[in-house]
Amino acid sequence: MKRLQIILSFLTIVLIVISSSCKDNPTEPNDDFIEPEMISISNNLRFTYGPSWDTTFVPPDSLPMLIVELEPYKIGKYELTNEEYEKFVRDEGYKNSIYWSEDGWNCKINGNWSLPVYWNEEELWLNDLYSNKKNTPVHGISYYEAEAYCRWLSIKTNKNYHIPSSYQWVRAAKGHDPGTKYPWGNDYIRNYANFVPHLPDTVPLVEVYSFDEGRSIEGCYNLIGNAFEICLHQNSNAQVTFAEYYSSASGLISYSGDQYYRTMTTISSCAIEKEWRFFALGFRVAKEN
Repeated sequence: MKRLQIILSFLTIVLIVISSSCKDNPTEPNDDFIEPEMISISNNLRFTYGPSWDTTFVPPDSLPMLIVELEPYKIGKYELTNEEYEKFVRDEGYKNSIYWSEDGWNCKINGNWSLPVYWNEEELWLNDLYSNKKNTPVHGISYYEAEAYCRWLSIKTNKNYHIPSSYQWVRAAKGHDPGTKYPWGNDYIRNYANFVPHLPDTVPLVEVYSFDEGRSIEGCYNLIGNAFEICLHQNSNAQVTFAEYYSSASGLISYSGDQYYRTMTTISSCAIEKEWRFFALGFRVAKEN
């Protein structure tokens, strides 16, 4: 009996040690947040911000042919998902001003924002007509909501997550100079991306890991197609938000079908207001190395 007690005591000590070591193990999953998979962009950081693959190509909203040099950074391998954003919502992200800029908090209060546009209080994203799986992109959010999410994730992880700058986004999408018109190359291939028109001609968003063939040279998914992606435009005159987005009203009239989709390139963008929230508007995160 005494021997049995000694064995039981020994086993209890072992279990306590194992339990303690598991709690301190940083590789264990954390139920409070999901840390995004990131792609490192650390080489060929001096590049042309513009259609350098073809100097005769003029996009609808012409980007200047700027030579840009970036510091090494990381960008989300995927667009941010419903499952990831739900963590922010459930952690009262819409109720805590610490995560929001002053302008963003004012917009949230004035607009009575408590969820993305297509979510509801009972089932969150499950009844979203366009994105209702845990691994489809969160959408229908504004720049301010994306900004608040990044601040929340930064606090949770003690890392500096942020919305990508337009320079970071374009470098990830077009690759190193001379870059490419589409993330996979210069040839338009319809089934390499989920090309999404704007309302009222909507199509469902797909899982963020879809379209292996459409990956960028460094391995980012859906930089063309699926969600229109918010990023911060770096400009000597102003800071405005940009999205991977077809450009002008005239473009909506003159293009249709594949001819229309061909205009969605690695440098396609459109200035939007920071408070705008609409169908398929989402984002991916970035951080410095």
